[in-house]
Amino acid sequence: MPIGHEVQYPRTAPTDCAMELFGYIRAGTVAENKAAAALCFWIVLGFILSMLFGNPDGPVFGSTPEESDELAAFNAAVGKINEAVASEQYGTEFTEPAEGTYGARDWKKLFDFFVKNVLPIILPLILKDSD
Repeated sequence: MPIGHEVQYPRTAPTDCAMELFGYIRAGTVAENKAAAALCFWIVLGFILSMLFGNPDGPVFGSTPEESDELAAFNAAVGKINEAVASEQYGTEFTEPAEGTYGARDWKKLFDFFVKNVLPIILPLILKDSD
């Protein structure tokens, strides 16, 4: 059942956005790249939500071998975000969101990780000096 909105969930795993967001977090350049960092966060979180709740406008992503490979690359990119967030630079205590690896695809825990660990890091930086 189509929702009728112009903007839909990402149709493919946004590995490029996850890696770009990782780069900003790791380099400490979220504030300097706030528009791009916010967009990457939004796209990655949208993909996680589509995997968690399903896509009302299409099939669930990850059912073909090619899509499984894309998910593996996405999971690796999210693992890098995990490393950046857990770094001493941000002083964030991190609990692994999935059982040992992201390959378990525990989308609920991954959503929780992004909202509780990544958003608090990037939100103040992207809102800094914004009026």
